[in-house]
Amino acid sequence: MQAACQDALAINRHFKGADLFITMTANPNWPEIKDALLPGQKAEDHSDLVNRVFHAKRDALIKDIKDGIFGKCVGIIYTNEFQKQGLPHSHIIVFLDPTSKLRSPEDIDSLLCSKLPDPDTNPELFELIKKFMIHGPCGVGSTNAPCMKDGVCTKGFPKPFRDRTSVNRTPMPALATVTLEDPMR
Repeated sequence: MQAACQDALAINRHFKGADLFITMTANPNWPEIKDALLPGQKAEDHSDLVNRVFHAKRDALIKDIKDGIFGKCVGIIYTNEFQKQGLPHSHIIVFLDPTSKLRSPEDIDSLLCSKLPDPDTNPELFELIKKFMIHGPCGVGSTNAPCMKDGVCTKGFPKPFRDRTSVNRTPMPALATVTLEDPMR
């Protein structure tokens, strides 16, 4: 484990910093998993099936990255682990060619977007994002939420609205974080 960490740090230094940190988590409600289960079976009863589907989807994502969905990719590092619920989970670090690096807030905004789809024109996507990618409800109206401690959300929600992306100016390029937990991916 120590050697793998040192290798990852050396790769990071070689490429002058990572560009994207992507997390991907298996979803037991993926249609590929649900369709393969017999009546009465649950995804947690078939970790082999969940793992196989997850790895196929992770490999497809990595292929898409290598094919240039984020720009010219010069390197990828990933690691797999299992969450407390037993679901496989990957952390993927992507290194982009200098011509594809995200150097300004405008570069980041051209690649990433965090607005909800229109519920009238795309109701299925709207419901999926609402279900899987929005924190809450917590706060005054939901004091029993798991994230609440002493009447305050431990994750710092609600966060203040920001209409623009900001980048910290550090010696290394800023890291953009993308979380992919789309059950339809």
